[in-house]
Amino acid sequence: MSGYVCTFSKVSKDYGGNSIFRDIDLEIMEGERIGLVGENGGGKSTLFKLIAGLDTPTEGVISRRRNLTIFRGNSRAGRFTSRVEPA
Repeated sequence: MSGYVCTFSKVSKDYGGNSIFRDIDLEIMEGERIGLVGENGGGKSTLFKLIAGLDTPTEGVISRRRNLTIFRGNSRAGRFTSRVEPA
């Protein structure tokens, strides 16, 4: 996973039987910045929680670099840090 901060392979997330998203493949490279725009309830926060390791997918595999730090630039959200040890 050299150069990658996080990768998703066929990741899906459900809440209470409702599909938030299905079969996402995603690669985030070191130094990249990510911004998400979408409707309320569209899964933006859920995606960031999955990236940070604060939630688990219903299906699929997420791999993260050790000592991953996530910053949310929203002034209300502040900053949260997630340290994740790869399995």
